[in-house]
Amino acid sequence: PAMREWRALRDAVLEQDARAAELRRRRDALVLRRDAAHALLAAQLVPPLPAGLASLLARAETDCATLDTAEEAHRRLRDVARQAADRVEEARAARDIAAAELADSAEAWRTTLAALGLPETAELDAVEVALAAWSTVAEAATAWRAAQARIAEMDAALATLAREAATLTERLGETVRDEPPAATAARLARRLAEAREIETEARGLARQVQERRRATEAAQNARRAAETGLARLHHTAGTQDIDSLQDVVRRAERRAALDVEIAREDAKLREQGDGLSEVTLRAEIAGFAPGAAAARLDAIEMRQTELNERRTQLGAERQQMQSAIAAMEAGRNALEHAQDARQALAEAQVAAERYARLHAARLLLKAGIERLRQGQQGPMLRSATHHFALLTSGRYARLVTEEADDGTPLLRALRDDGTACPMDQLSEGARDQLYLALRVAALELQAAGAEPLPFIADDLLASFDEARAAAALRLLAELGSKVQVILFTHHAHVAELAEELPGAAVLRLPAEGATPALPAA
Repeated sequence: PAMREWRALRDAVLEQDARAAELRRRRDALVLRRDAAHALLAAQLVPPLPAGLASLLARAETDCATLDTAEEAHRRLRDVARQAADRVEEARAARDIAAAELADSAEAWRTTLAALGLPETAELDAVEVALAAWSTVAEAATAWRAAQARIAEMDAALATLAREAATLTERLGETVRDEPPAATAARLARRLAEAREIETEARGLARQVQERRRATEAAQNARRAAETGLARLHHTAGTQDIDSLQDVVRRAERRAALDVEIAREDAKLREQGDGLSEVTLRAEIAGFAPGAAAARLDAIEMRQTELNERRTQLGAERQQMQSAIAAMEAGRNALEHAQDARQALAEAQVAAERYARLHAARLLLKAGIERLRQGQQGPMLRSATHHFALLTSGRYARLVTEEADDGTPLLRALRDDGTACPMDQLSEGARDQLYLALRVAALELQAAGAEPLPFIADDLLASFDEARAAAALRLLAELGSKVQVILFTHHAHVAELAEELPGAAVLRLPAEGATPALPAA
């Protein structure tokens, strides 16, 4: 064994030496590459040159940026010059068009002066005065023709009114009076209004009679239905008079109140029993012995403590044996020391085997304790564990419950490496994610056993980063298949993440005073 250990150490030393040689070779290659890069940059840059490869690279980047800026400025100036040349050509073409239009307008001006009866030497003011006069004449002529047509229409309307008034008077059997048509029309209108009032009153009286008849028939039908229902109630309850029937009704109301109380107690039992039914809880209690389980846990923890102490003791003994072996190898009596070393190694091997068995037993006991804890977890804790792992991207793998010395239950989060983290050591964002996971698990249990209620949240993702906010939105989308989820937020990135989820409707509220636009179905 000593020779094998020496050979292993020699192989390790040789391996380290080979690695050192490889590292020296790589260092020399990097030095050559650095010198080549330094020489290349020095040839391209203008003196004075800074010392060091990093400074040369920074100087080269600055010079490149300056050249790029100058090239961009030159390109912009060239584009401006090209555009100026194009505008010169356009201005020349516009000048030619304006000259042609000016020649055409001069000919039209001479024609206009001739039509107005003005000489060709007339000024613009005189032309404007003439045009204003002709416009006044045209407007007056138009107004005169419109007034003449209006008067003719009024005369025709008066003649028609006189004829129709005389015809209507004759149809009513009255003597045609020598009065203006307007007076006849007013008198007939008064008679028409009186007749319409009488007709309206007659129709109202007729409707009242019909309503009274219908009310009477409805009352008779209600009385017959009440008598029939009362007879049916007497037959169902087995009573003969109203007093006995009222006793039966009071007992039914008492039974309904008791049913409501039973339902309330059943809901309370579900809430305290992690959503399990009464039958399931009774079955679990029948097969579970709290005293035996607590005693078993105490025994396992005591045994684990003993194993830890024994492991520490064996480690100390092993250290002492290794020190003794080193002292014997350094002594003069090699044979005696070698024999002592073999004896010590044999004892150490026995101790190591025992330590391995004890360590394996400790791991098995720890796994048994963990399995027992997992088996006692309720559905709400299992669901919250899944949600918390989703929200933290797997950083926290599981939630476990423990009891303090005073019996108070404690909740701990296990990281992905197996270490436990108390609640007071979680960050603010992690605590918010844990509360959200527990809340969603409770809502799922409540929706499974009762009528689901809407879940309304107001900016609960304020302390989440983008990745965990996306995970929280996916969790709320899954919850949306069981209950209605409404999330208010004033963060635009949360709305953008929600728009990527299938089935999610995002409504953006407009500015104050504007009308909101509903999302497409």
